[in-house]
Amino acid sequence: MACVVTAIVALGGCMVIYPDPELPDVVARWYEEDCRPGLGNVAIALVDFDTESRVEVTVPCTDLTASFVDVARERYRVEAFLQDTGGDAFSRSDAEADLRDGFDERVDLYFGAFSNFRVAWAFAMGATCESLGAEAMSIRFSNPDMTPAFQTYAACAQTPFFGQYPDGTYTLRLEAMAGTTPVATSPESEEFEIADPELTNLGVVTLSP
Repeated sequence: MACVVTAIVALGGCMVIYPDPELPDVVARWYEEDCRPGLGNVAIALVDFDTESRVEVTVPCTDLTASFVDVARERYRVEAFLQDTGGDAFSRSDAEADLRDGFDERVDLYFGAFSNFRVAWAFAMGATCESLGAEAMSIRFSNPDMTPAFQTYAACAQTPFFGQYPDGTYTLRLEAMAGTTPVATSPESEEFEIADPELTNLGVVTLSP
């Protein structure tokens, strides 16, 4: 995917290149609250649905925006990763941009800005969501005062997951679900605290088939 130049004009001995006004732009934006301490850059890829060709840009999280200028009139996936200061992915946000009408597109990304817990997961023995036939992940919080336990669901591929839950002391258990059948389970975690608005990072939980 290449930018198209429609005019190169000589002004005072300098060549001035003007972008094509007929080609649209994609502008991605995110929240200031996404840029928590310990986080660094946002890496964004614009991926053509048909050809899988991609253009990438990386900017500091504190920029709160990134742009792709003069983009061909096609349909795209937007794949964005918020990285920690070591360059590892801390959060992901996906979107679509349809430029076939020739209009500029604004994409709003969400990296968990208003969440108070984060949990990621992986499988033992090289298993994956696909190999297990797991479509969903059950995320269950428990404490002695909760009957029944609080349970929420996410897509199995949606790791890491960001959510919000009331302040308190909890344990965590994950189950990968194929329909209504658990196909992989994690052990019950040790107790941890959730204290809004601080983010409790529960790290990567391993499930065993």
